[in-house]
Amino acid sequence: MEKGQRLLYASTGSTYGKVLGIATEETPINPLTLYGRNKRDCEEMIQATDHEFTLFRFATVFGSSPRMRLDLLINDFTYQAVHNKQIVIFEGHFRRTFLHSMDAAAIYPFAMSHWDQMNGGTFNVGDETMNYTKLEATQEISKKLDYYLHEADFGSDPDKRDYEVDYSKLKKLGYQAKINLSDGIDELIKIISVLKIHNPLRNA
Repeated sequence: MEKGQRLLYASTGSTYGKVLGIATEETPINPLTLYGRNKRDCEEMIQATDHEFTLFRFATVFGSSPRMRLDLLINDFTYQAVHNKQIVIFEGHFRRTFLHSMDAAAIYPFAMSHWDQMNGGTFNVGDETMNYTKLEATQEISKKLDYYLHEADFGSDPDKRDYEVDYSKLKKLGYQAKINLSDGIDELIKIISVLKIHNPLRNA
């Protein structure tokens, strides 16, 4: 990078690992997967430079995009409900936090316009209204589609993501998600119903 360039880095809430209670930006991070550890290492490398930067710890993104990922939880659940007429979940009581892809993209121009307040900082990116258990997320889909829900006795999340996230630091600056889970699912249903997907595990 050239001197004077600003770096806006997309990290992840998976850096927190297993958390008891609510995760804030001050919560010690303890990533449990290679993905989370790589994100942590990148955060530390950036913090050690003399560049201006902002670190974003994103919630789990969902929603449509030009290269839509169907392995992301809400996208996956909606795809299963539309095409397979069933959803299989494990650890349904685990709490997760979500963010629509449009709101994820919106944080970048927001940060540039609030650079004085955000330079050098770490921010959880999401919205408290989007904290749901996995089971609650499937119930939102059931309001719109008929499908069979199977709660499996096996399977586990390697990230151990079972916590709520506090987004007040970013909210105090004026950022707020505009697309809620219900509206985002409506959008996904329309797109997934007509989209020709040859391999749901690829986004290319």
